[in-house]
Amino acid sequence: MPLVDAPSLSYGRLVANVLAGAAGRAAAIATALVLSTVLVRTLGLAAYGTWSFFFVLIGYQGQFDLGLSVAVERAVARAAVAGDRARIDILLNTGVALTLGVAVVLQLVALLPIPDDWLARIGDPAAVRRCVLVLPFCLACSNVTAVAGAGLSGLQRTTTLSAQRSVIGAVTALVVIALAVGGGRLDHLLVAYALGLLSTAGASWRAARRAVGPIAMAPWRANASAVRELAVVGGTLQVTHLAAQAGDQCLRLILGSTAGSAAIGIYDLASRAAIVPRSLMAPLLVSLVPFAAAREDRGGQAALSDTLQRSTRYAILAIVVGTTIGLFVAGPFMALWLGVEGRSTMDAQRILELMLVALAVQSVTSPMVALARAAGRPGAEAFATAVAQPLALVAAAQAVTLVPAVGAYALVTTLASLILWWWLKRALGLSGMPARDLVALALVTAGTTFGAAAARLSADAVAAGPWLTLVMVPAGATLAAAAVAIVSGAIPADERRRLAQIGRGR
Repeated sequence: MPLVDAPSLSYGRLVANVLAGAAGRAAAIATALVLSTVLVRTLGLAAYGTWSFFFVLIGYQGQFDLGLSVAVERAVARAAVAGDRARIDILLNTGVALTLGVAVVLQLVALLPIPDDWLARIGDPAAVRRCVLVLPFCLACSNVTAVAGAGLSGLQRTTTLSAQRSVIGAVTALVVIALAVGGGRLDHLLVAYALGLLSTAGASWRAARRAVGPIAMAPWRANASAVRELAVVGGTLQVTHLAAQAGDQCLRLILGSTAGSAAIGIYDLASRAAIVPRSLMAPLLVSLVPFAAAREDRGGQAALSDTLQRSTRYAILAIVVGTTIGLFVAGPFMALWLGVEGRSTMDAQRILELMLVALAVQSVTSPMVALARAAGRPGAEAFATAVAQPLALVAAAQAVTLVPAVGAYALVTTLASLILWWWLKRALGLSGMPARDLVALALVTAGTTFGAAAARLSADAVAAGPWLTLVMVPAGATLAAAAVAIVSGAIPADERRRLAQIGRGR
């Protein structure tokens, strides 16, 4: 019998998983904001820039995960629908085995001598060298956590996964903050964070065991067929992740080489703020891969087209609200976050605004990319990323100052995402959104902008401080978006009933 029941393949379950994931993301964002704020004020902007260079590689959304997060989600979802308990055991242990094998290779590479002048581009050479030495261990912890979490996600247990990550993530952040305040070294902070991730892996593994039966942590039980299944999708996605991450890291190197490590810190802070709207929407994409993979087995291309239309509509609704709010509060937010006025704050605000727009456009194309992953066709995504990143870096290198460099990079990568969306739509033969939905979404966008603008004007008129502005603008934009979405039909009546049922715990 299937290990996921029929309700687990309904849109109600998808919405429940998405809402749970969004709540978890919101908690993670709040934790990350507190962590980064304390670290930038405790370590200083330059040292924080060094920390951020390594930190982006680990964490729950670490980029060097061999593509296993998506590959394991997809494979576990298919095995669950088929009722193959033994296959789930093998898949999870194969993912762990691949992670540990890569960590050993990376540790050998980390022991190689690296010239100090290379390391100086990131920060103090001695501190950077120590971080390089512990990075393979941190990546291993991060990726074992990704495998365990992907197993839960593939079993449609996103609610459990989000709760685990929220609680353990908050505790881990407090430990890192305590170490930083106590004068801890950067490599010690990275290891502490990685150990917190590893504890999440244990909790996720136990939850998966409760769902499907005995699953022992035994990487030696990996087999060739599972390696092939994960490698086809996961290996291709890792190329995508590596290309994207290499591009982002190279951009940081360009910024650090021309303006010092403090420029890396400014970019990191602004990009972290800009990623918030997309992060809140990301649970839709995370849940979409295993959900669509399971539904494709039962409904074929028609099911994928229907899933694309629904998911794109909700992706646009989410990203429009988040991006609009961000654009209208960028100034007060960065001034409040950095706690100082000056050139650094202005640069951070401009980068935040650029990144908000670029990531919004890229987010609209993300459901198509998620469906291509679910269908086992991630090749076009990898090719587009591998081509776009070098072009974006060349464009950034031509700029002479911080903000234009980031703007050039964002423009090229955004154009690449639009081209990829067009190509995948043709390749998968999927139907686009109906014209009535597009009109409704345009009305929501206009209404949200009006609500945010009115709230910001009201805040300025009463000389509200940054904190009050950060309350008034989101409230005005969200209320306007909800009202227009209901009136225009952007959220149909049947789906409003489903959301109400979920809200009542049904």
